[in-house]
Amino acid sequence: HKRLFAWAIDAILVIIYYIVAMNIFSDILSGFHGDDNGQDAWAIFLLILLPVSLYTLVTEITMHGQTLGKKLLGVRIVNETGGSATLSQYTLRWMLRSSDLLVVLILLAFLSRDPGFISYVLNALLFTFCLLLADIICIIATKKSQRLGDMAAGTLLIETRSKSNLNETIFIETGEGY
Repeated sequence: HKRLFAWAIDAILVIIYYIVAMNIFSDILSGFHGDDNGQDAWAIFLLILLPVSLYTLVTEITMHGQTLGKKLLGVRIVNETGGSATLSQYTLRWMLRSSDLLVVLILLAFLSRDPGFISYVLNALLFTFCLLLADIICIIATKKSQRLGDMAAGTLLIETRSKSNLNETIFIETGEGY
């Protein structure tokens, strides 16, 4: 459940960024007067999407296996031996992350007005939803609760907060001959 709540926090942050960025984009677009057939506008739009697309990868690399949502919920990504994950492991996890793609595709479908593009996005959404469903099944069915990206990269999601307290470690009753 912490993985899901961390994802929800991150998705909310991405959506807030996207709303703010699109408001700025629309202000910039209203000042455009050119004969470039919208190519400059698409370039700016893609630049706005770049932080959304790279959010998970960049934050996990720079925050030692955590996004803002994971940090708030006290979980992080490590390799299967318990050490810090490598850059290639983070990248492989990110490339197989269907939930990030799902958020981006939903935003694109919501904002698009071109019927052909909406059809393309809806097909991509169906494929991404199937990947998300596979991830959920893997998390439920695997012993280590890993999604597809974690299994491929050899990473685990662990809790960073200890469930024990000082009394459980120092003040333990021991036998006479201990």
